[in-house]
Amino acid sequence: SHIIRLVTEAQGSRAPIQNIADRISAWFVPGVIVASLATFLLWFFFMGSTLSVALMTATAVIVIACPCALGLATPTAIMVGTGRGASLGVLIKGGEPLEAASKIDTIVFDKTGTLSQLPMKVFEIKEERGKKKEFLEVVASVENESEHPLAKAIVEYAKTQNIELIKPISFKVLPALGIVGQLPVTNNYQSPIHIGSARLMSAEGLSMSTEISQQAEAWKVAGRIVVYAGWDGQVTGILALGETIRAEAKETVLQLQSRGFELCVLTGDEASAGARWQKALGIPVSAGLSPDEKMKRLRENSAMVGDGINDGPALAAATIGLAMNHGTDVARSAADIVLVRDDLRVIPWLVDL
Repeated sequence: SHIIRLVTEAQGSRAPIQNIADRISAWFVPGVIVASLATFLLWFFFMGSTLSVALMTATAVIVIACPCALGLATPTAIMVGTGRGASLGVLIKGGEPLEAASKIDTIVFDKTGTLSQLPMKVFEIKEERGKKKEFLEVVASVENESEHPLAKAIVEYAKTQNIELIKPISFKVLPALGIVGQLPVTNNYQSPIHIGSARLMSAEGLSMSTEISQQAEAWKVAGRIVVYAGWDGQVTGILALGETIRAEAKETVLQLQSRGFELCVLTGDEASAGARWQKALGIPVSAGLSPDEKMKRLRENSAMVGDGINDGPALAAATIGLAMNHGTDVARSAADIVLVRDDLRVIPWLVDL
């Protein structure tokens, strides 16, 4: 509900783009009528022509200077532009985003699910108490309530291990940190189960063994994303997940840079993951950001490309928001443009359009 409120506020605060053609037409029409009337008076009273000739001349002024061409030019361009976009897999929600897209100079990307290839995969699990299957059952059961790509990867991995999931009795998202949930008392887990980043474990006062800490650092150096899980006052285990850069991501970045756009990446992941992506793509990456912080980082004349519910506020606040079609309903609703074709290379084509 907090995310949805931010989206609503961002949508309400954006100034509507004025249609220049309509403003000109508002003055153009009376101007043409005055010119036509002046022509009639000139020909009839000063040039001595007959009434029919004077009327014919005045009518000719109206016909030749007809404002219809000016009035129809903009809606025709919008119709052709949005139609051309739809045929190539880009859903443009009206004329305002199409017009605004020509003014952007900065393009901001979300990382997970936007620049990275889904689905993600679980590579390794380290559990403190020697009960790896039980650990995975608890983590996957809580993660099953989340829409995040990391959560989906963990749930899918648990299913491959033939683990039956338990319905949590409570669940809450902690933006940029992780999630917290609680399983039924009958499953012997009475304390809240925290799953997410190392910052979440620290904030909740969960102790972490040296062995777990060292293994997490080793995975980070290897380029893995580390998900921590803990309950009963300590970090119970960690999971190593991997993601790959989309095949077309680097090409898209180079094409946009050649057009003079300033590019950057905003992500809620830890700094170590952000540094790896910055090196791979060659553009600045800001890590550890909450949905609010992502929104505040946007500048005027910027486009935001995202896919998750946490990208909703930024997609709505940006000059234009571009949502990946595989993303959440909130992201697609908040965005001005939806990339129906799951290919980042349509973005350079879109700005050209």
